[in-house]
Parts: sequence; C-alpha cells; structure tokens
Amino acid sequence: MKRLTTNVRRIGRELNTPVSVIERAMSALNLQGSSDYNTPSGATLTLLTELAREDRLADLNAVVAMFKVVHPGNARFVADSVPAKVMSNIIAHRLDSRGSERIVKWTASNTDWTEGLLAAIDSFTLDAWAASAIREMLAIKLN
Repeated sequence: MKRLTTNVRRIGRELNTPVSVIERAMSALNLQGSSDYNTPSGATLTLLTELAREDRLADLNAVVAMFKVVHPGNARFVADSVPAKVMSNIIAHRLDSRGSERIVKWTASNTDWTEGLLAAIDSFTLDAWAASAIREMLAIKLN
C-alpha cells in the first residue's frame, strides 16, 4: 500500500494537483469496496462528482489517473462515469440559457463524443476537450 500511496502522490505532483485534492483522492481510494456506498467505487465516484460540481476538470482528470493505478480492475467503470458528470455538471453550466438545446443538437451530430471524452481523459486533455466542445455548442445556430 505504501508503494501505491507513493505512486498516487507522484501522479498528483506530476499533474500539478493541489495537495488537498490528492488527500481527498487518497481517502476515496482507500474506501474502495466500502459498504457505505452502492458500488465498490462509490467513494471515488462521489469525489469525481464533487470535483465536477466545483468545475475542476484537471483535478477530476488527475483523480481518474490515480484510480487507474490503484484499482486498475475497476478503472473502466469509473472512467465511464465521467462523461455524464462532465456534461451535466460542467458543460451545461458553461453554456447560455439555451444550453440544453445546444447539448441535444451537439450530441446528435457528435455521436462519438463519449469516446472522445474518454480519450481526453487518457491523454490528460479533458480541459481542452471540454473547451472545444463548449465552443462548438455555442456556435450552433438555434431557431
């Protein structure tokens, strides 16, 4: 466990993650399998939701990277939860009053958006992916 803790802290430093987020991540990672949650990764999923609500994409991305190191067997499950968290907690809040319409039109014409977002997580470019998606959504002409 000491080696894993060292690796998580190293990832956090390499990704310029604030110490407070690294500590939150360590707490969540150590609660893997806790019966306090409906799913084994519930603590991490909760942390990812909190970071999304705080509009902290880089930190969210870092926590996913940390999780992959510590719990690789459940990493895809956790990563697959991120698109919905990003879309509903970050992108929707960065759009104008017609954001819902923009999201519907954009996702309909970008049917592979979740794959793009997951690739952005893997390449640690989630911030850039979201900024690009938002620009595209804001450029959509609405009636």
